[in-house]
This record gives sequence, structure tokens and C-alpha cells, in this order.
Amino acid sequence: MKQILSTAILTSLIGLVGYIPRVHSQTINLRKTIEDLSDLSQEDALKHLATTGACFGCNLNSANLQRAYLGYANLNRVDLSRADLSSADLRSANLREANLSRANLIHAKLWKTDLSVANLNGADLKHTNLTKADLGFSNLTESNLSNASIGDANLRAVNLSNANLSKASLLRTNLTFANFTRADLSNANFMSTNLISANLTSTNLSNADLSNANLTRADLSKANFSNTKLNFAILFSTDLRKTVNLTQSQLVGQNSSLICNTPLPPHINIDPNRDCNKLAAVLFYKIPEIFLTLEEAQEFVKEHQEGKRD
Repeated sequence: MKQILSTAILTSLIGLVGYIPRVHSQTINLRKTIEDLSDLSQEDALKHLATTGACFGCNLNSANLQRAYLGYANLNRVDLSRADLSSADLRSANLREANLSRANLIHAKLWKTDLSVANLNGADLKHTNLTKADLGFSNLTESNLSNASIGDANLRAVNLSNANLSKASLLRTNLTFANFTRADLSNANFMSTNLISANLTSTNLSNADLSNANLTRADLSKANFSNTKLNFAILFSTDLRKTVNLTQSQLVGQNSSLICNTPLPPHINIDPNRDCNKLAAVLFYKIPEIFLTLEEAQEFVKEHQEGKRD
């Protein structure tokens, strides 16, 4: 049976947790423990966290950690489901494989935090700062990330289906293979993001900014493109035939997107290979870690252009 902490005990423990990193900030990483502490009572788990800065596998379900300082803490595989972490400072903490489902993380600081393979289903992350955080392969279904700052972060293969990312900023974030099915992405900032092979089926992208984004082979079926900015976006082998509210004016002009091997809706009269001759140079410039030479990028474009979609 779960032990419920009194407000007094919890308050004192939060104070201790806030004190630890200031005393042991240089040594805390050397004291990370891999001991499984899942059998500890919640009170003992919080004491252990306060004194060691680590609590591997601890049960902190529904704990009140509002405004707690947990920076650099090792919370690998911890159960923080339904916990109140609003305004908590979790910068550079290890929350890999943690359970944060239905947790309250409003205004939390998660700079450079490791949340890879974590469960954040239904979590409230409004106004959260996730700059440079690692959320690779995490579950964020039905989560609320509206107005969140997620710049320069890793969200590779993350599941964001039915999530709310309205007005979120994802500047320069890695979103390859991410699943955004039915997500609200309205007014979000996706500038310079990597959305290669991302699933954006039935998303609301109205008024979103996808300038300089790489949408190569992204699935945009039934995505709403009303007033979406696509300046310099890469649309390489990206099927646009089933998009909603996409207009020709969004794809032309001085700052037009790069279109190559891109099937278009019948109402848009643009050559689907309009920019193939420019694409290799752009890929070489933007992804030097993949294309070591311009010739490699040119060969890549040629191969994919020859293998045109039906």
C-alpha cells in the first residue's frame, strides 16, 4: 500500500532536494546509483533522493514536487505518474525510461534533460522549457505542450499522436520518424526542423511556420496547411496530394520551398520536379554529416528522382 507523506515531511524533503545540488554539484554525477529502489516507501524514496541525488526505479507516484530542485538527479525508471512537478527544475536530470504519465510539468525546467524512452502520456507540459532535451523514442500521446520551448532538442521517433503543440517552438529540433497523427500544431514554430519521414497525418498545421524545415518523405495526408509558412522548406519525395487547404501561393515566390519528386494536388500547377537541380547543393550544405561531398548529394537526388512515385 502506498504511503502518503504529510505536508510537513514533504516540504522538508523538497527543501533537502533543493539543497543537494548546491552542496554536491561537482560530485553528484560520480554517485549515480543503479540500485533498484522500487521497493522503498515513498517517504524513504524521497529521503534517499534528497541525500544522494539519485533514486533509480523509485515509486514517486502522485508525489508533490512542485518547485523542487532536481537538477542533475538520476531518476532513471522512476515512477512519477500523476506527480506535481510544476515549476520544478530538472535541468540535465536523467529521466530515461521514467513514467511521467499524467504528470503536471507546467513551467518545468527540463534543459538538457534525458527523457528518452520515457512515458509522458497525457502529461501537462504547457510553457515547459525542453531546450536541448533528449526525448528520443518517448511516448507523448495526448500530452499538452502548448507554448513549450523545445529548441535544439532530440525528438527522434517520438510519439506525439493527439498531442497539443499549439504555439510551441521547436526550432532546429530533430523530429525524424516522429508520429504527430491528429496533433494540434497550429501556430507552432517548426523553423529549420528535421521532419524526414515524420508522420503528420491529419495534423492541424494552420498558421504554423515550417520555413527551412526538411519534410523529405514526410506523410502529410489530410494535414491542414491553412496559412502555413513553407519558405525554403525541403519537399523532396513528399506527397502533397492529400493535404488540406494548401495553395499554390504557399509554394511560389522568392522564398519558395524546394520541390523535387513531389506529387501535387490537381489545383496546383507547378512542376513536381521544379527544384531538383538546386536540391543537391542544399542537402550538402544542410546535412554535411550525411553528404560528405556535393557529388554524393547529387547522386542521392538522382537516384530518388529516377525512382519516382506513382
